[in-house]
Amino acid sequence: GRVWELAQKSVDADAEKFFGEIGRLRYQGRREEALALLREFARNNPGRPSEAEAFYLMGAIQQSMGRSREAVESFRQVEKKFPAHPQAAGALYNAGTIALSIKDYGTAIDSLERLGNAFPDNAFRPPALYYLGFAYEDVCQINPGIIMVSSSGFGQTGPYAQRAALNGVATAMSGMSGAGVEGKPPSEGVGVAI
Repeated sequence: GRVWELAQKSVDADAEKFFGEIGRLRYQGRREEALALLREFARNNPGRPSEAEAFYLMGAIQQSMGRSREAVESFRQVEKKFPAHPQAAGALYNAGTIALSIKDYGTAIDSLERLGNAFPDNAFRPPALYYLGFAYEDVCQINPGIIMVSSSGFGQTGPYAQRAALNGVATAMSGMSGAGVEGKPPSEGVGVAI
């Protein structure tokens, strides 16, 4: 009905309403329907900034469904088609880290190298990059000028130091993942990375 009508329009002004409806479908667990609508929307809005938003959302939904290879491709489409888009760097980072997790090292290296000469490691538990062959010494052999930034959501020492501190963990531990509007399901996140 109404969402399909919005998906078939080629007007960026309707994009905000459309993406709001996609969010509603996600929270209702209707992710396959949301993906179909996003594909239709992207087809009808080639070259527009809202097409990049559609690909980014596709990647996020596919990742949440465990469809990692599809998610990598969707995130990479954002940067390929819209290198100057505000979400292009985040999309490349997502593509690279997901590719690492599924051991698609060629795609991971390509995506992460395209980010520039800085490589943040905060998406992994502290020893993970070492075991994947992406410790600082390994990455320097690929790019001697690389700057590797290390951060830990739980600090370098202490009982949680070896745990991954991803956005979902941070929102859950802070209580933010239960935030929402009375009578509506809790949000999947707070809208921004913590």
